[in-house]
Amino acid sequence: MMPAGMSYDALHQLYDAISQRWTVRLLQSLPEDGTPAAGSCYLRHDIDVDPLQALELAQIESQRGIVATYHVLANGPIYHPSAPWVCSAISSIIDLGHEIGLHVDARALTHHLGSRDSLEATAGLASFVRGHAAVLEEVLGNRIRSVSFHRPTLGSLWKDAFVGGLANAYGSGFKHHYISDSSGRWRVGDPIAFLGASKPSYFQVLTHPMWWSEAGLAVEDSIRALFPRVAPKVGIDDPALFFSLVQEAIGVPIPAKA
Repeated sequence: MMPAGMSYDALHQLYDAISQRWTVRLLQSLPEDGTPAAGSCYLRHDIDVDPLQALELAQIESQRGIVATYHVLANGPIYHPSAPWVCSAISSIIDLGHEIGLHVDARALTHHLGSRDSLEATAGLASFVRGHAAVLEEVLGNRIRSVSFHRPTLGSLWKDAFVGGLANAYGSGFKHHYISDSSGRWRVGDPIAFLGASKPSYFQVLTHPMWWSEAGLAVEDSIRALFPRVAPKVGIDDPALFFSLVQEAIGVPIPAKA
């Protein structure tokens, strides 16, 4: 049974449970036929707001001998991959042996292709993804091999295994093999109990580093903690402005005060 809260101790217990039955793999290792490898856990972290908190998690995983896939938001409202402090954090994650992939805002993707239905236009989607991947590659000097969609629409979920040549975290192979801490809670309830009961051949775990800490803060406290840590880095001293951007980034209601 997993401890309550989003603490690093709870995450360690989840990793212990995973390591007993499955091998942790990078999304870039997805086989060419798009079928996830049996006996595998594809561990992914989406960096929506704070690359420094992602680095902290990457260091914890490295100490355990775990490598994971970290997806960098290329077109988000809080940080830009080219900012020196972001580049430094991401480069350090790469140095620890983790994979860096592309996280792209699905709303911008819908706007680019004209309508939600036009997400079916594979060529347009592939071009859009490759364009953002190229920007990340130029900034980081690192090959991008996987992609996930930020706040995805139904039209971008569980489609082709590869998009623009990149392994797709929302490929159809993961549709029934996926657990996530989106909005600061596990959608499946206790993930250790879920995995113990379902015993999937393979699966993907998505976490968002912003929800995780040593203390295991509640969702509102995790959001409040972003202001002193991230706002100075992006040159914002107005809490109202900062939290409005955070809400735009994550789609979670923001606490009334910092």
